[in-house]
Amino acid sequence: MISVAAAALIAGTGFANAQGAGREAGIRPRSSHALSIPETIAVASIIRGHPLPGIVVAIGGVDFGLGEALSWPVASAMDAFVLAIADAIGRVRTLVLAG
Repeated sequence: MISVAAAALIAGTGFANAQGAGREAGIRPRSSHALSIPETIAVASIIRGHPLPGIVVAIGGVDFGLGEALSWPVASAMDAFVLAIADAIGRVRTLVLAG
């Protein structure tokens, strides 16, 4: 269940308000790409009606320019990253099936 405070946080970030610095006043759509991970999870929970089981698996990055090859630190971490994704899928699957 999402808290009222989290719902207010989502409403405040998902829509423009009169107090938002540098933003137009009024309600209008915003991109979900501007949401943080906790806000994105909260939106999914609001839509679904209950929290979704999940695990965040991420790999850090510094430069996200188009057409560039992966940096050595990222490329060398890919095997472990793929294993972490597979492990997370298995863990979430177990939670869902048990649930």
